[in-house]
Amino acid sequence: MKLIHDGSLSDSLERLGIGLGFFSRYADSFWKATGMELDMVCAESESWESLARRVKSEFCRNLALNPPNAELCRGCFVDAFQRAKRLNKFHTVECHAGQSFSVRSFGEVAGVNVLLIAGRVSTSDLGQIAAECIVGNRDASPPVKSAQGYQAGLELLDLTWPYLRIRLDLELLLAAREFPPFVRRACDYVDECFREDLSVVNVAAECGVSEDYLSHSFSKHTGNSLSRYIAGVRTGHAMYLLREEQPTITEIAFEVGFQSLSQFNRTFRALTGMAPGEFRRKERGAFVK
Repeated sequence: MKLIHDGSLSDSLERLGIGLGFFSRYADSFWKATGMELDMVCAESESWESLARRVKSEFCRNLALNPPNAELCRGCFVDAFQRAKRLNKFHTVECHAGQSFSVRSFGEVAGVNVLLIAGRVSTSDLGQIAAECIVGNRDASPPVKSAQGYQAGLELLDLTWPYLRIRLDLELLLAAREFPPFVRRACDYVDECFREDLSVVNVAAECGVSEDYLSHSFSKHTGNSLSRYIAGVRTGHAMYLLREEQPTITEIAFEVGFQSLSQFNRTFRALTGMAPGEFRRKERGAFVK
């Protein structure tokens, strides 16, 4: 596995890390909520400069773009990518500049290994000292995030992984292939109106095609039924609402568009492997420890 120095993918896969609609918004929200970065990388096909320029931290971005530190940074990422590819969880390392980051394999898309990167923050006093020594200026070094807070951020990603996987699968498919415009319109409409009483019938009407044609085309092009996509979007929004003690689970079910509590419980368990109450306990536990 390697990150090439020059060139980039000629098709839409090269836009993965920059952000494909949903993922861009998801990464921005994760940054605001945790102070940790989130990026998506085509590990075998993306130029190092392309990856480095997306880094939010000015400290890390400058290191990654300027030799000789750039080669050290690149070496850290390549090694982490190699290890993460063999795991089904985040692999965390501390780089030569004292910054922690974590990598998890997303799998293959069109034969390309795609990975998620989270972190790029100091998680120890030694890491902060290393960063300050490199820049020679305390004010220019990155902030410290506690090891506990860093782990909580990774746990949030782990807990929302089933939804994130479904949503990104579809986003990647839509980006990597030429689909009929009404398929993209169906996704956008569900994203915007998931709280409403959505059905295949009214989504089809919005897209100007028949119900049968939309159902067949959506499944054919995305690998997921439209009803499963709607359920995935609603469940993903519910996951964030469940982070707080209020509102109640019943209120959340109706807030995100489910028609009954039993429907919400059944769908949530099918997509995440746990009941909403269990998810809330685990999620709350991760942030109040």
